[in-house]
Amino acid sequence: LFAEILMPIAEQFKPDLVMVSAGYDAAKGDPLGQMNISPAGFQEMLSMMMPLAGGKIVLALEGGYNLHSIAVSAEACLATLMGLPFDAASCDSDAGV
Repeated sequence: LFAEILMPIAEQFKPDLVMVSAGYDAAKGDPLGQMNISPAGFQEMLSMMMPLAGGKIVLALEGGYNLHSIAVSAEACLATLMGLPFDAASCDSDAGV
């Protein structure tokens, strides 16, 4: 869905700036979202967005109800923005869930 539908629309729009409401309600372990997106999943979506707007991306942390899920997902996204390696496998445990 993200790669096949949302990204082509975003690419066609050609934004000058991408602003992401970076809520992690959909993260694995979140009691309300229950979508089970791993830190690697958030990292992959952000990686797909990086070419948009010449890499001008703003992430605004705004939600999530599991502190561990928020922390590791946000860390994955920050590493992606900074071009740093991130070992998502080490964070996919259910610690803190």
